[in-house]
Amino acid sequence: GQFDLNFRDERFLPFEGAGVVSRWRIELPHETNRFDVGTITDVILQLSYMAREGGAALGAAAKEAAFDAMAAAVENVVVDAGNAVARRLILTSQVFAAEWGTMGDELDMSSGNEGDQVLTLSLEDVVPFLPGQDEVEVAGVQLAARWADQGRDLDVKVVVPSKSATSEAIDVTVFADGTPKDLPLGATLEALSSWEIRIKRATIAALGTAVTEPWPTNPAYRRIRADALLELFLVVDFVRARTV
Repeated sequence: GQFDLNFRDERFLPFEGAGVVSRWRIELPHETNRFDVGTITDVILQLSYMAREGGAALGAAAKEAAFDAMAAAVENVVVDAGNAVARRLILTSQVFAAEWGTMGDELDMSSGNEGDQVLTLSLEDVVPFLPGQDEVEVAGVQLAARWADQGRDLDVKVVVPSKSATSEAIDVTVFADGTPKDLPLGATLEALSSWEIRIKRATIAALGTAVTEPWPTNPAYRRIRADALLELFLVVDFVRARTV
């Protein structure tokens, strides 16, 4: 080989074509170096290399290694059964401020839902980074409420946008003490868009006048006062498969 870098020369340079993954050893024999090798503070080795297609097997192994490395580097992400899972706490009044305002300002008068208060959410806007290639899905949800004073149990209907069938409506009671309540989603993973938390007219009326008030534009219906129900919390488990 030669040490003169000349791309027009067909001869290989030392170690050229040997592969990047290697172990190197530099020897400075005393008998051929008439100076104190102890005075050497550093050795600079400059390498020029290029990537070549390593085939499907190498590509799959690289993706596997990258998946685990990225999952370990991201806060609150764990690997479970080959999937990346992240849990996020969502304060709906802050993260979905516009939708929260709509719930308190616009009365639902659709057929069969007259007088309901509705919070519509798209979880696509709050997905954390998850390594992997498959679509991000929802694996679990917990719901909790915070009241300004003494809490009250709150019955809500959560409309879950199922991926494979018609959206499912789940009735759940959010406890007065603020303990998160699990939604019984079942074994299937759910889609991200068009989640709906609905508080029925009868539920609002049953809360009493201490925390509700007549709708300004339609006093025949009542709404929960904005200064009474301060927050609805969501704890969402997002999951993405590590397809390679």
